[in-house]
Amino acid sequence: MSARLLLVNNSTPILPYSTLSHCWGTSEKPLRLLASNLAGLQSEIRTENLSRTFLDAFEITWGMDWLVESTAMVNIYSNSYCNIAAAHARNGSEGCFVDRNPNAIKSLTLSMGLPEEWDVPTSYFTIPQWNLDSSPLKKRAWVCQELYLAPRVLYFCADQVYWQCLSLSANESFPRGYPRSWVTRRLMSLDPEDHPDDLTPAERGLSAAPGLKVFKLWEEILRYYSECDLTFVTDKLVAISGLAKRLQPLTGSRYLAGLWEKHLPYHLLWQSGGYRLLTPSGERYEEYVAPSWSWASIRGQILTLHPRIMLQVGFSKWNAT
Repeated sequence: MSARLLLVNNSTPILPYSTLSHCWGTSEKPLRLLASNLAGLQSEIRTENLSRTFLDAFEITWGMDWLVESTAMVNIYSNSYCNIAAAHARNGSEGCFVDRNPNAIKSLTLSMGLPEEWDVPTSYFTIPQWNLDSSPLKKRAWVCQELYLAPRVLYFCADQVYWQCLSLSANESFPRGYPRSWVTRRLMSLDPEDHPDDLTPAERGLSAAPGLKVFKLWEEILRYYSECDLTFVTDKLVAISGLAKRLQPLTGSRYLAGLWEKHLPYHLLWQSGGYRLLTPSGERYEEYVAPSWSWASIRGQILTLHPRIMLQVGFSKWNAT
């Protein structure tokens, strides 16, 4: 925590600021601005010279600034030219570049020599094990919306460099793009039309009204996001607020703690899904994070399924209470 005194004049831009109302008391006078300390305070205000009330006021002000800046992420990442993702690095000391064997990323094509009339693939690619999805960066919740919002992402992984944008997904093994049969959807696209639906609206218990694909896209985002980790669990809704803000005009609906008011009964059919080693899944947080009817109120991955499907696979307990 650092601060300094700023002298203003007629040419100084007026920015939002906070004021403090407090009692001085009689036991100890607070730090005051005097002619004798003016120059020193312009350089630095030493926190050990501040009373607890002033320190708490500083923290509150920075907290309010953080809330404003966190909601501005939608514009910061959306308007970037390219997002550089240090995917393999667990912390800032590991950087973007790594030493690796360039031969390990070469792909080979194996021909099976099968007759063409068999109507089966006659050749297969052999590739190294890619580790983009298992990289440390992909496990961080805040990064989820950063990767969706950025128009282009350049990933630096332990094995190779990856590229992803709305028109191309590629890496060093396939610099011109992945084989067509692999690219079934643009995973990080915020265009609902880029995400094919495996169920019809009728099978989901919904009418054939337009605009349902955006809710399917939101489900895909939640499935990925809910698996990610947060340092502070109270950030759970804040860290995805940028995506909600971007998709809200497409939904035509109010955003309610991670759910949408339109088709709300359907959105309430979420459940805890999956299991993560050493991480309790489906448990409520000890501190308040979200209303109990919101998926954000529990740990671990969540799934949203039609009740008919839930019964078929043997689920008898719903978490939407």
